[in-house]
Amino acid sequence: MRLRTILGVALLAASASAQLAQSANYRLDDFALAGGGGGAASTGFAAFLALEPMSGAEVTSPNFRATLGFLGAWDPQPTNAPVIFGVTPDCGPLAGGTPVTVTGLNFQKPGAGATSVVFGAAAASGVAIASDTVMTCATPAGAAGDASLSVSNAIGSDVLAAAFHYTAGLEVYGTGTPGCTGSELMSATTCPNVNTPSFALTCDHAPPLSLGLGLIGNVQDAAGSDPLAFGVLFHMSLFDPGLIGLNFTSDAAGLGFVSAPIPNNPTFVGVSVYGQAVWYWSFGCPLGPLSLSASRGLKITFEP
Repeated sequence: MRLRTILGVALLAASASAQLAQSANYRLDDFALAGGGGGAASTGFAAFLALEPMSGAEVTSPNFRATLGFLGAWDPQPTNAPVIFGVTPDCGPLAGGTPVTVTGLNFQKPGAGATSVVFGAAAASGVAIASDTVMTCATPAGAAGDASLSVSNAIGSDVLAAAFHYTAGLEVYGTGTPGCTGSELMSATTCPNVNTPSFALTCDHAPPLSLGLGLIGNVQDAAGSDPLAFGVLFHMSLFDPGLIGLNFTSDAAGLGFVSAPIPNNPTFVGVSVYGQAVWYWSFGCPLGPLSLSASRGLKITFEP
């Protein structure tokens, strides 16, 4: 995430004439702040606290002098336009659909109207503003490489260069078996580079506050099959001797998460594995015999 923080503070003397103490080598003047002030500073924009339009003042005695300089009172003022801090996760498949959280400022200003969120040249879907500093959406499809993010409304706009990376190392395939809230997409928190201990898998539209099973295997089943009659399509072979199980947990919004660190092993580069998440739905909805759902498949190809 880029940082472009600038902090300016202007302190103004309301009076420089009321002397509190003075000697041949020392003099102290009474200074007081005056004016209304305003503003704040944060990542991504400059804001200056300007208390009163004055140019400066000087404190002096025969052997001492201090000159106080002040910022201009009106330059600049905090913006009311959207400000982007960053995107989480910052990497996803070319097919798009990655659920992301955008953080920043001024997403809910009065008079802002509709908010447009664009990755590269394509609009995001499912834009939902949670607060003045947080919004969520799903990425559109994109070409491999970095894409800028722009957020705009009736007040103004902001652009964050290289905010999201589209990678061929994450490829969505298959249909899965939708749950009670819709089709589930398995994705990741970042790109699948070797030596990434923070790598984790995600799954949207999961049952809230639940446990799920993540499956990672070496044999892809693009069409999907259900050899054990569980009522869901599996997009990797359940009889793969290298099949690994991972424990997903979901939050109150139905976003599942499981840590899957990638070790620092250069021999992994170019190797592909296949992932999927399976969930049990405890409340009534028209699912299969075991009340299970399964995400779409995710092909993970490790990168340098």
